[in-house]
Amino acid sequence: MYPGTRNAPAKRPDPAERDTTMPADIRAAAAAYGGRTPAHAPAAIIPSALVFLAGIWLIIAPFSLDYRNAGGGFDGYWNDVVIGVALAVVALVRIALPLATAPLSLINILLGFWLITAPFVLAYNTGTDATQATLNDIVTGAVVAALAAISWLAARQHERAEIRQPHQT
Repeated sequence: MYPGTRNAPAKRPDPAERDTTMPADIRAAAAAYGGRTPAHAPAAIIPSALVFLAGIWLIIAPFSLDYRNAGGGFDGYWNDVVIGVALAVVALVRIALPLATAPLSLINILLGFWLITAPFVLAYNTGTDATQATLNDIVTGAVVAALAAISWLAARQHERAEIRQPHQT
């Protein structure tokens, strides 16, 4: 049997290469790790998915909690909608490419801290009772900052593991 002849055994495709449901960077890492998904990829995806849900919540919160025009200047209504959209977009990118876009988690951490401070910086309670908007932003901001930090640390852990034990291609 000689390579290139009919008797040569057919090369079996790597399972990671045929799985199109897996994000591209995880598929490439899985191929490098012998068809197995790196252990840190799901650890980076799950918190990002929860940050995405928090972003969606922030978009609908002004309607469901009815806190339109909360604040003296730039109100809590528009702050939550804009920050919610930003969180959702960044989280979607992190879900699609969790290992390649780890620094984007730092943006979500900053947005989480902004949500915590926004009720005070934007003076939500000036002239109106904006307790719901204030509590919602503080709690959601703390959750987002924590989840984004977990996602970032999981991706960093993968990078460190790869540096210590480089995979062979």
